[in-house]
Amino acid sequence: MKMNTRSKTTSTLMSAALALSVASSCKKQTTEETSAPAVETAAVEPEAEPEKVYPAPPPPTDPRPVNFPEILTAELPNKMQIVVVENHEVPLVNVQVVVKAGTVYDELIGDMTADMLSEGTKKRSKEKVDAAIEQLGASIGVFASKDNAYITTSVLKPDLKKAMELVADVAQNPKFDDAALEKKKKQVIEAVKGQKSDASTLGRTLMSQLLYPEGHPYADEFWTDEQIQGVTTEQLADFHSAWYRPNNAYIMFSGDITMDEAKKVAKKYFGYWKPAESFGEHPLKNFTGEQYQAALPTKLQVHVVDRKSASVEIYMGNLSMARNSADWESMTVLNRVFGSGITSRLFADIRETKKLTYNVGSYTAPAKGVGVFAIATQTKKVAEMMNALFEHVRDIRESGPTEEEFVEARDSIARSFPLQIETAGQVAGRTRTVLTYGLDSDYWNTYRDRVLAVSRAQTIDAAQKYIHAVPVIVMVGREKKIRAQLAEVPLLKDAEVIVYDTDLKPKSK
Repeated sequence: MKMNTRSKTTSTLMSAALALSVASSCKKQTTEETSAPAVETAAVEPEAEPEKVYPAPPPPTDPRPVNFPEILTAELPNKMQIVVVENHEVPLVNVQVVVKAGTVYDELIGDMTADMLSEGTKKRSKEKVDAAIEQLGASIGVFASKDNAYITTSVLKPDLKKAMELVADVAQNPKFDDAALEKKKKQVIEAVKGQKSDASTLGRTLMSQLLYPEGHPYADEFWTDEQIQGVTTEQLADFHSAWYRPNNAYIMFSGDITMDEAKKVAKKYFGYWKPAESFGEHPLKNFTGEQYQAALPTKLQVHVVDRKSASVEIYMGNLSMARNSADWESMTVLNRVFGSGITSRLFADIRETKKLTYNVGSYTAPAKGVGVFAIATQTKKVAEMMNALFEHVRDIRESGPTEEEFVEARDSIARSFPLQIETAGQVAGRTRTVLTYGLDSDYWNTYRDRVLAVSRAQTIDAAQKYIHAVPVIVMVGREKKIRAQLAEVPLLKDAEVIVYDTDLKPKSK
């Protein structure tokens, strides 16, 4: 499908789990025994136990300081960017070669090109690459997302040069062997079959097709066997030659390394990589605000993927904002109140009080172009669930969070942020976010201040702008059971129901 078969990153739903533990009971024994009275006594009304008074919780401590390392940058003569984020606590270095060769340019070829990088180089077979990196106690990860392709490893500092030689070989000299490609095709065909049998993948994929304008690179689809079998090594080599170039890439070092050290090792292993004279236009430039506006639904419809299922998978959402939007922090605070986490309205009411599901939540997916706001859940009681969801959407749009909810959400995000930038891996991931979405270089150092600067009025405005009253609705489950329950949802009883098979093709009426 037009999705990374290694489980990509564009989009992800929060999971909540609670564990109940039962403490063993102990018999309470008295320290004194008294003999029974010799004469009968009248029953005495037991005294009421005094009301327990609990001490007030201690006030919150001062927030931990935000110490996001400085993002250092340099450039090789071939225009390859070098990014260094220092962390000298342990002698480890994480290396990420990031090429702006995401699947937006060609979903199938882009994904297969990245996948084949790990299948051997012109110098080394796959077995030799694997054996060499295993001797270093490490591994090389290769995968593609919408925006980028990645070659990554993490090694002890003394082994950095040996690891860099392997990473550079994989990035610059893939073999694209015919026999390896045939094996990979079989794996991809089986993976697509598995995706078509997964309710959540069916729901997310159809949702993307319905939300975005026709031809948009964010609209996923399932690849056919014929499409997969038609891929050639020549196509992969051409894609690699066009996009895998040093002036379309950066190499990020995070951990126990300085910029001077990074320059030397980057120059040695990537300095002779030939740059491209030019690149094609980014596909997102073909889509304007008017096209996104035209893609918004004007009336409520229910899109049903008909398949056997004990429960119904539900997705409900709309187009929202790009990751670099000035409203991102306001929407983050709002969503903490609405549907992100176990203290959110959706979780507290729909799971804990109404007990309609095990999982329910909402998210705003980060994207270079216009992203998605969505609610995701599963239930057997479709009517009760949809009535509850519509009620929550109406309430958050009309009134936003209460003052108490707003303050708690805003302060919770600010307090917890330093815990999310403690490890080299966390820092590397957030640095990649800055580079992928074009954020300011000091974005994470000022992130908490921007969160604390959000006002309740801004969250109310975000609710009205980014949580739509007319969302796209996708359900995956038995069509007959879903139709029967929709009649009990006032907002959906007259809605058009469009039914799809598991290839996501509309069924004839």
